[in-house]
Amino acid sequence: MEHVDYAPNTAEYQHLSAEERRIWRSDNFPRMTQHQVYQFYFDVIAPMEAEFGEDAIAAELDEDFPDLELQIQELEQEHADTEQRYVQLRRTMTGK
Repeated sequence: MEHVDYAPNTAEYQHLSAEERRIWRSDNFPRMTQHQVYQFYFDVIAPMEAEFGEDAIAAELDEDFPDLELQIQELEQEHADTEQRYVQLRRTMTGK
């Protein structure tokens, strides 16, 4: 399978409503590389902060934290479940 780098369409972001931006972040941030997130900040968020004020943009981004915390908890549980399945499979395969 060929690896294809993910490249979000950041040009549309500034023209979306607050709710559409929240959905955009939820859909795109998990798939973006660290470099893409930094680039997104400098290309999109920083100009919005200059136009609308840092506090307004920060308040909008802060609304994402409960969803992000839930995603982290779900991923941690998925990881724990996967580890448990691995241990069980290993015991089955090795007889230990």
